[in-house]
Amino acid sequence: MFLQAIGGRVGGDPEPAGRRGPVRAHPLGHTGPMLVMIDLDNTLNDRAAALGRWLEDFCSARDLPADAGRWILANDADGYGDRRAVFGSIRDRFGLDDSVDDLLATYRLGIREHLREVPGAADCLRRLRAAGATTVIVSNGTGEAQQFKIDALGFRQLVDGVVVSGQAGVAKPDPRIFELAAEAVDADLDGSWVVGDSAAHDIEGAKRLGLRSIWIRRGRSWPAPTPGPTAIVDRLDEVAPIILDDAEGR
Repeated sequence: MFLQAIGGRVGGDPEPAGRRGPVRAHPLGHTGPMLVMIDLDNTLNDRAAALGRWLEDFCSARDLPADAGRWILANDADGYGDRRAVFGSIRDRFGLDDSVDDLLATYRLGIREHLREVPGAADCLRRLRAAGATTVIVSNGTGEAQQFKIDALGFRQLVDGVVVSGQAGVAKPDPRIFELAAEAVDADLDGSWVVGDSAAHDIEGAKRLGLRSIWIRRGRSWPAPTPGPTAIVDRLDEVAPIILDDAEGR
């Protein structure tokens, strides 16, 4: 299970140690990888858009009230709400006959039809890799769901590793998940970056380890008075220049 949580593949044999090839040049000219740990949902994968499209189908199929989608979105808590509790509340609120398990299954299968990358996600990963960075997707969620998204969106071949909390047994903002990510690719946390859209999970996790961080704004304001990240961006095409410029200035 540990190998599944940190490896590039799930369900197969562990990849041989030599698969990563020679160590790429660090942008500063040093040997060894510059590590970038990047979130999945609403950072690389446009979960909010996919959920919105799925909710349109779900609410229409069950003839739910016009404000049902907004209520469900609020209770979803951007994906951080407990799934069983969220769908239990949906069932109770709207008097649905479906069991919680059936609702969860409908959601997990249905949302897969609406997966889309955040604009610029693949290009961001390619640019970081081309510059010599080592990238690891670090995601909270179940192994099956998150690994499926990574494969379906084509991110697997663009990163050096994947760590999913449901498989690793530890979740952001716990620093241990970032330590696992570094171990998975034989990288040093010193000088590494965390990129994500959650102040409470991605940026807080980075702070606990003293790491640099980039917050994806998504139209929001930083939650004052919480100390801010290293940088705040609106688009993924802003991420690589910030990281690479910082490396060149050191």
